[in-house]
Amino acid sequence: MTAATEATAPFAIQGSASSPGGLAAVLADGYGDKDRLLGRLRLPVDLGAAGSWRLWVRARWADSCGNSLDLAVDDGPAVTIGQDGVYGLWHWVDAGVFELPAGRRVVELREREDGVAVDQILVCPADIGYLPTGPILEGGREGAGLRRFADAFDRSPGHGNTGWGFDSEAWSIAFSLDPNRLPLQYALSVTPAASGWSRAWVDGPPWRGARLAASVRLESPSAQVALGLGEGAGAVGVVLGAGEGSEALPEGHFLRPAGVTLEPGQWYRVEVERWAWTLRVCLDGLEVARYDAVPTAEGGRPTLLAAGGAAVVVDDVAVVEIPWVAEDGADFQAAWSPEDGARWYRPRRSGGAWALAGVAGAVRLDTAPWPVREVVVTGVGKGARGAVVPGAVAEASDGGVRWRLGPEAAATALRLEAAAACRLRRVAVRLGPPEEPDDVIFGPYAFSAAEVPDLADY
Repeated sequence: MTAATEATAPFAIQGSASSPGGLAAVLADGYGDKDRLLGRLRLPVDLGAAGSWRLWVRARWADSCGNSLDLAVDDGPAVTIGQDGVYGLWHWVDAGVFELPAGRRVVELREREDGVAVDQILVCPADIGYLPTGPILEGGREGAGLRRFADAFDRSPGHGNTGWGFDSEAWSIAFSLDPNRLPLQYALSVTPAASGWSRAWVDGPPWRGARLAASVRLESPSAQVALGLGEGAGAVGVVLGAGEGSEALPEGHFLRPAGVTLEPGQWYRVEVERWAWTLRVCLDGLEVARYDAVPTAEGGRPTLLAAGGAAVVVDDVAVVEIPWVAEDGADFQAAWSPEDGARWYRPRRSGGAWALAGVAGAVRLDTAPWPVREVVVTGVGKGARGAVVPGAVAEASDGGVRWRLGPEAAATALRLEAAAACRLRRVAVRLGPPEEPDDVIFGPYAFSAAEVPDLADY
């Protein structure tokens, strides 16, 4: 977005510290006109060839009443874009594929709801399968960003389920006036068959690592729910129930945490983190299970499963990417740099019992712009104990040591030191999102400073 972008009120071009170029087009909450819908943004795009082009819009939504725009090309028919549940964060919205001639085209964004902001539009060939996550920076390179998906199901059944895949018609959006059905009256519901698992998944390319969160409610003691990543033999996830379910675990590597049960008729917030060889499970904000040695690092699509022949209700699904790097002597190799005098080695042949060996000194791994949040080291025998991550807090892990780095210790490089001779089978590094400034928008005004002026002045 530039100062020269053609904007028709109530759209306005404003400063945005978190946007490339420092500008964004904003239709502030409360400033729309639903009777006239006159707001327009017109952006010229030069295409070198005719063909199928996919359009992406980098947007930030206020809430469920401010999460969509209409889009047209060259005054053609408009399509509605957005209506997703990612609020308060910049993210790329897929506007669809358009058959366009070569030359200068004009992309027009039209007012549909207020509480929306846009800072970039991307046009790319439809057949390359490109999936943007970060902002497009000078020179066409992509900045750091996380892939996100969210769905609050706050729509009637007739509005469809874009972004989802279901294995049967048993999955549907259900409505209830029962106040105990909160968090929302609309939710995704399924009553699976008496045997076997019914499956729903987030459409699109596979996720390499992700945190999948959902509010779930089991309507019967026999009901079971599973959350995971991937499908088939490569799937990894967790199964939860009221303790009376007897259905075999789904295909793949699904685990049932000991001593964790869900009471029928009660809402629970379940979070499943899946990255490298780690599976972490939280229930209502508390960690209830963690496994750092699951059999596969394969990712996949976020998946919900239900079994037990009784209804399972799901709401407020949110998925955010977890970036990571790893070294295992076979499928994964990291770009370590030895410090002066360091004595670290890789085996001559891949696929052996160890991936890295340290005798003295330290090696460094540059992860910029991503800060290091967590390191899981698995050794041969007790070998993991000899490897130290300075500034991190050590915890026992499955066959090794887990190192956690708080925000004050996180840096965009990892230093792994050989405090004693060590042979490491695996090193997995979870990365966090890079810090970026946030804009706080009040009415038509945008502030990026830590202190916001008195609103009474406006």
